[in-house]
Amino acid sequence: MFETDQSDLHEEIAELRQSAPAAVKPLPESLDPSFYETKESEPKPIENNLPEEKEETKKKPFPLLLFSFGAVAIIVLALLFVTRPKKTDGPLPGDLGPGIVAQAGLRGHLLTQWTGNAKTGSLQYQLRLEPIGPVQAPGFEKVVANPLAPYSINIRVLDQAGFAMCGKEILFHFDPRNVHVTPLPTPHSGKKAAEAAAAVEAARKAQLDSMIAAETNRENGKDIFENQADADGNVSAVNAKGTLPCSPDQYKRAYYWDFSTNFPTVEEQFALVDPKAAAEARREKEGGSDSRDSRRRGNTKKPQSAYYIQGDDRITGFDPLEGILEATSGKNFTIPNKPEQAIVANWAHNYSLIHYKCDQHANCALSAAGGVSVVYGRISE
Repeated sequence: MFETDQSDLHEEIAELRQSAPAAVKPLPESLDPSFYETKESEPKPIENNLPEEKEETKKKPFPLLLFSFGAVAIIVLALLFVTRPKKTDGPLPGDLGPGIVAQAGLRGHLLTQWTGNAKTGSLQYQLRLEPIGPVQAPGFEKVVANPLAPYSINIRVLDQAGFAMCGKEILFHFDPRNVHVTPLPTPHSGKKAAEAAAAVEAARKAQLDSMIAAETNRENGKDIFENQADADGNVSAVNAKGTLPCSPDQYKRAYYWDFSTNFPTVEEQFALVDPKAAAEARREKEGGSDSRDSRRRGNTKKPQSAYYIQGDDRITGFDPLEGILEATSGKNFTIPNKPEQAIVANWAHNYSLIHYKCDQHANCALSAAGGVSVVYGRISE
């Protein structure tokens, strides 16, 4: 009985093996012992170590390269700054500012510019000339519209010490035919009257031709002022342009400019505008008999504009002990107030251009060009 039961058990196991599905059969390689040995012998990889090191190695050259480019750029800019052209190739003081001649009632403004390089360039200028104020405008217009003589302006460019470095003469166009020539005496009767008149006319023509030739020679190669008219057709200013014979080194030291002229004085201009009034003023100034008779008759005249003076001038110095401010035209202004003396001392240090207004009692108000301070003093010449 025991053997029978045992055989039946073996038969059941054999049937189960035959009825098992193919899907659960073990893989062939799983039956190979070397498969398990290989898997167990492989070391486990270190997670994220090698990839992260490679990424950092790739990122490091970019900041280093950027820093290198920045250093190169700084070096290039430094070299450009060191090797850039110097100002000596084209010195440009530019606007040299205003200048005046108070005796002639003239105000000028000089603009300059260096064109080209130091070797082949030249100093160009533009000069504008006009009356100092409206009081001088009629006389100025009378003179420049039809000059009665060969007038001119001499300009100079100076350094800070007042040394003249270069200059030029600029002319007003003069037409000798505008000059009134006093006729020579001729006989009014007689056989030779016609011949004498013809001789006089020939002499006048020869004189005029000589003056025209002299003026043509005077203006040859010179800069000439051109008249500028206002809206009413009156000549309000004159302009000239050209070149100045300054070298680059001289122009580099340019500090200011001035000018002189044979232009008629303010009194002479007034005589051209109103000859009768000028003659009357001259007689009163000289203390003639006509003025004494006029005072006896009680015919007092209204004060002329000469009793109220205003104008522009350039300061040349200041004496702090006497409180005297000195100007180029020979005018002096006494400044009694100590705080105002400090202001005018600064004007003198900067060689400032000032504007002054004085009443008939010689009391003046002074102000510097471009400034806001007003200083009071007394004028003396």
